[in-house]
Amino acid sequence: SDDTFISLKDRVELANNSGADIFVSVHCNYYDDDASMNGFQCFYGGGSVYGEALADSITAAVEDAGMCGAKHARSENYFVVCNTTMTSVLMELGYMSNRTECLNLLEDGYQSGMSACIVKGIIDWYGGREQ
Repeated sequence: SDDTFISLKDRVELANNSGADIFVSVHCNYYDDDASMNGFQCFYGGGSVYGEALADSITAAVEDAGMCGAKHARSENYFVVCNTTMTSVLMELGYMSNRTECLNLLEDGYQSGMSACIVKGIIDWYGGREQ
Protein backbone atom coordinates (compact mmCIF):
# COMPACT_ATOMS: atom_id res chain seq x y z
CA SER A 1 0.00 0.00 0.00
CA ASP A 2 3.04 2.27 -0.03
CA ASP A 3 6.45 2.71 -1.62
CA THR A 4 8.64 1.34 1.16
CA PHE A 5 12.19 0.42 0.16
CA ILE A 6 13.17 -3.14 1.10
CA SER A 7 16.84 -4.06 0.76
CA LEU A 8 17.80 -7.04 -1.41
CA LYS A 9 18.94 -8.94 1.69
CA ASP A 10 15.58 -8.29 3.40
CA ARG A 11 13.66 -9.32 0.26
CA VAL A 12 15.50 -12.64 0.21
CA GLU A 13 14.92 -13.14 3.93
CA LEU A 14 11.20 -12.39 3.57
CA ALA A 15 10.93 -14.79 0.65
CA ASN A 16 12.87 -17.57 2.35
CA ASN A 17 10.71 -17.29 5.48
CA SER A 18 7.42 -17.14 3.57
CA GLY A 19 6.94 -20.83 2.84
CA ALA A 20 6.34 -19.99 -0.83
CA ASP A 21 7.06 -22.45 -3.65
CA ILE A 22 8.26 -19.74 -6.06
CA PHE A 23 9.64 -16.20 -5.94
CA VAL A 24 8.72 -13.86 -8.79
CA SER A 25 10.40 -10.46 -8.90
CA VAL A 26 8.77 -7.96 -11.29
CA HIS A 27 10.64 -4.98 -12.72
CA CYS A 28 10.70 -2.51 -15.60
CA ASN A 29 13.95 -1.93 -17.46
CA TYR A 30 15.57 1.39 -18.46
CA TYR A 31 18.42 1.98 -20.89
CA ASP A 32 19.81 5.50 -21.23
CA ASP A 33 21.93 4.90 -24.32
CA ASP A 34 19.27 3.55 -26.68
CA ALA A 35 15.57 4.41 -26.42
CA SER A 36 14.76 1.79 -29.07
CA MET A 37 15.63 -1.08 -26.67
CA ASN A 38 12.49 -3.05 -25.98
CA GLY A 39 11.03 -6.34 -24.92
CA PHE A 40 10.23 -8.65 -22.06
CA GLN A 41 12.95 -10.74 -20.47
CA CYS A 42 12.99 -13.29 -17.66
CA PHE A 43 16.08 -14.26 -15.66
CA TYR A 44 16.87 -17.16 -13.33
CA GLY A 45 19.80 -17.98 -11.07
CA GLY A 46 22.71 -19.91 -12.51
CA GLY A 47 22.36 -23.66 -12.36
CA SER A 48 18.69 -23.64 -11.40
CA VAL A 49 16.98 -26.19 -13.63
CA TYR A 50 13.54 -25.32 -12.20
CA GLY A 51 14.28 -21.60 -12.46
CA GLU A 52 15.23 -21.98 -16.11
CA ALA A 53 12.08 -23.98 -16.83
CA LEU A 54 9.89 -21.41 -15.05
CA ALA A 55 11.56 -18.52 -16.90
CA ASP A 56 11.12 -20.34 -20.22
CA SER A 57 7.45 -21.05 -19.46
CA ILE A 58 6.66 -17.44 -18.57
CA THR A 59 8.56 -16.18 -21.62
CA ALA A 60 6.64 -18.59 -23.87
CA ALA A 61 3.32 -17.35 -22.46
CA VAL A 62 4.30 -13.72 -23.19
CA GLU A 63 5.46 -14.66 -26.72
CA ASP A 64 2.30 -16.68 -27.42
CA ALA A 65 0.07 -13.77 -26.38
CA GLY A 66 1.93 -11.35 -28.66
CA MET A 67 1.88 -8.71 -25.91
CA CYS A 68 5.39 -7.54 -26.74
CA GLY A 69 8.67 -8.83 -28.03
CA ALA A 70 10.31 -11.32 -25.68
CA LYS A 71 13.98 -12.16 -25.41
CA HIS A 72 15.16 -15.65 -24.47
CA ALA A 73 15.25 -16.41 -20.76
CA ARG A 74 18.76 -16.42 -19.39
CA SER A 75 20.81 -17.03 -16.30
CA GLU A 76 22.07 -14.06 -14.30
CA ASN A 77 23.68 -13.70 -10.89
CA TYR A 78 21.02 -11.31 -9.55
CA PHE A 79 21.01 -11.40 -5.76
CA VAL A 80 17.33 -12.30 -5.35
CA VAL A 81 17.38 -15.25 -7.77
CA CYS A 82 20.66 -16.61 -6.44
CA ASN A 83 19.91 -16.36 -2.73
CA THR A 84 16.29 -17.44 -2.42
CA THR A 85 15.73 -21.07 -1.44
CA MET A 86 12.74 -21.63 -3.72
CA THR A 87 12.50 -21.57 -7.53
CA SER A 88 13.03 -17.91 -8.47
CA VAL A 89 12.77 -15.66 -11.50
CA LEU A 90 13.25 -11.96 -12.11
CA MET A 91 11.27 -10.38 -14.93
CA GLU A 92 11.79 -7.15 -16.84
CA LEU A 93 8.37 -6.34 -18.30
CA GLY A 94 9.65 -3.74 -20.74
CA TYR A 95 11.75 -0.61 -21.07
CA MET A 96 10.59 2.63 -19.46
CA SER A 97 13.13 4.38 -21.73
CA ASN A 98 11.18 3.20 -24.81
CA ARG A 99 8.23 5.56 -25.27
CA THR A 100 5.90 2.92 -26.75
CA GLU A 101 6.62 0.37 -24.04
CA CYS A 102 6.41 3.01 -21.32
CA LEU A 103 2.96 4.07 -22.51
CA ASN A 104 1.87 0.43 -22.75
CA LEU A 105 3.08 -0.26 -19.20
CA LEU A 106 0.86 2.59 -17.94
CA GLU A 107 -2.30 1.06 -19.45
CA ASP A 108 -4.55 -1.05 -17.21
CA GLY A 109 -5.36 -3.45 -20.06
CA TYR A 110 -1.71 -4.02 -20.85
CA GLN A 111 -0.89 -4.59 -17.19
CA SER A 112 -3.76 -7.08 -16.92
CA GLY A 113 -2.63 -8.85 -20.08
CA MET A 114 0.96 -9.14 -18.90
CA SER A 115 -0.23 -10.37 -15.50
CA ALA A 116 -2.35 -13.03 -17.20
CA CYS A 117 0.68 -14.14 -19.24
CA ILE A 118 2.80 -14.44 -16.10
CA VAL A 119 0.08 -16.46 -14.35
CA LYS A 120 -0.34 -18.70 -17.41
CA GLY A 121 3.41 -19.30 -17.54
CA ILE A 122 3.48 -20.24 -13.86
CA ILE A 123 0.49 -22.57 -14.19
CA ASP A 124 1.97 -24.21 -17.29
CA TRP A 125 5.27 -24.69 -15.43
CA TYR A 126 3.54 -26.28 -12.46
CA GLY A 127 1.65 -28.61 -14.81
CA GLY A 128 4.82 -29.65 -16.60
CA ARG A 129 6.96 -30.38 -13.54
CA GLU A 130 7.84 -33.90 -12.53
CA GLN A 131 6.10 -34.54 -9.24
